[in-house]
Amino acid sequence: MTEQKRLATEYQRIRASESRIEFALAGIMTFLIAGTMVYIHILFEPIAPRLNLMLWTGFMGFVTVVMTIVPLTIVIRKPDDVEVATVWAPVGKVIALLFDLAVASAVWLLLPYANEQLQLLMVIFFCATISGQVISTAESIDNISFGVVAIFGSTAVFFLQSDSIYAISVAAFLVAFGVLMIGVALVLKFAVRSAIKSKMKAEDISAELAAALEKAQRAYDERTTFIAAASHDLRQPIQAAMLFFQQLLLQPKESVRVRAEQGMRNAFQEANALLDRMLEHLRLESGTMQASLAAVELAPLIKTLVGEHEVLARKAGVRLRAFPGKHWVTADPHLLTRILRNLVHNAITHARGTRVSLFTRRVGNRLHLFVVDDGVGLKDATTSYFEPYVQGAFARGAGQGMGLGLTISRAMARLMNCNLEVDARWQIGAALFVDLPLYTGSRPATPDFVKPGVGREALAPLRIVVVDDDEGARIALANLLSLIARDVRAVGSLAELEQLEDFTADLVVSDWHLDNANRGDAAVAIAQRKWPSCAAILITGDGSLETLQAMSASSVPMLWKPTDIDALGATASQALSAKAGEIA
Repeated sequence: MTEQKRLATEYQRIRASESRIEFALAGIMTFLIAGTMVYIHILFEPIAPRLNLMLWTGFMGFVTVVMTIVPLTIVIRKPDDVEVATVWAPVGKVIALLFDLAVASAVWLLLPYANEQLQLLMVIFFCATISGQVISTAESIDNISFGVVAIFGSTAVFFLQSDSIYAISVAAFLVAFGVLMIGVALVLKFAVRSAIKSKMKAEDISAELAAALEKAQRAYDERTTFIAAASHDLRQPIQAAMLFFQQLLLQPKESVRVRAEQGMRNAFQEANALLDRMLEHLRLESGTMQASLAAVELAPLIKTLVGEHEVLARKAGVRLRAFPGKHWVTADPHLLTRILRNLVHNAITHARGTRVSLFTRRVGNRLHLFVVDDGVGLKDATTSYFEPYVQGAFARGAGQGMGLGLTISRAMARLMNCNLEVDARWQIGAALFVDLPLYTGSRPATPDFVKPGVGREALAPLRIVVVDDDEGARIALANLLSLIARDVRAVGSLAELEQLEDFTADLVVSDWHLDNANRGDAAVAIAQRKWPSCAAILITGDGSLETLQAMSASSVPMLWKPTDIDALGATASQALSAKAGEIA
């Protein structure tokens, strides 16, 4: 039986709780019933026919044994709520019916041979029986009603047929007492059920609270891990960049200065890659990252990717090979590039192997794009590597990333309605593959991702306004742009932008957070009102959910800090083309 089928409904949970109470009380009362049965047997042994007495004692004895065995079975087996409600509760009802019939049989098998005093004593026993049944099985109103009719009805009829002077009084009392017992049972049923519902609600709230606390603690632990990993891993390249910068300042030897400059560039690129990965993680968590599916030719994409990693692979002593085939897939080219970049970088950096290969395998109407290495593999925890902050044994504690690469890559794949998996059949090293749908439509002449890139040269003919309330950042960017662009002005607020005269801007570059709680989109609105053909770029280092959502909703191109002059130029070229298209 599946877990889903075993989940109890609310009624089953309530009924199971009631039944457990009933069986517990019935088990306790069995001792009293057994003692009473023995006492009655002794009382009637001298006066009742042996056959009648043995029939009644045997019937009662059988029921008493069953009433002992069933509660013990439940205690030992500990059945779940579904089993108790669907199996044992009906069994309990049958036992109660048999018990009522056994007690009622005493009226016809034993009472005719008793004197009046013993008959009245038996009436007391019958009243005690019904009272005990009400206490132990208040939920089963139908069983109690049956017991009242079977026991009290039989006794009332017996007395009405006798010549006792108390016949009518006893019969009336039994009827009245029976109605009272049914009423008491109804009240008890409501009280017991309300108490059980309250207890269940309290348990559910307690369980939900515990789950919420566990989730909050897990989120806190993840954030703590995230911050600790970010702090540790960002310090590494920043420290390297600082040392290289000091070498650049102090070292008179030109060859050493060149190496220091390159080392500083590499350190900043590494820090930027770490920040990009953190930002991607935040964007994926917030739901602000979207996929734009298109026809993608794999061969040029993978060729570009291999070219990016040639130097890294050579330094690591890794032979990097690619066999992409002549396939087109449906994917977001930028997300797919990012996924493959993560996989190739991980394989080169963490696998500790000598070969990394990219190849494809067609599976029906889908394509598996593999990144395979011959390194240490993922055999120890194949599935856990897709969890956030999980690192391989050689990367762990070595300042080599934060354990977000595979998490981000799988999330990006799923944004494209694809998936990232580990091929567990691979025995030497690790084999990960992206499961992609093959593209079957008409193929574009030049995919977007292989168009020639435009860098800083795109800024040369532009008149640019920089808007940033941080003086240091504003001056640094404006001075850098002044080395390339036609003309550059820098302002620190919306008011200064409004007052800017005798200048026509082609491009406004604004920080997202400005003074007095103003935002970059307000600066863009002012600039485009003053200069309708002006394009715009927004820059921010804020990865908060509010900022991610606001910027993703904006139609203005955005860059995330830190950025460089080439990325700014490429984005400016795209923004100017889009603006020209709007005006046309």
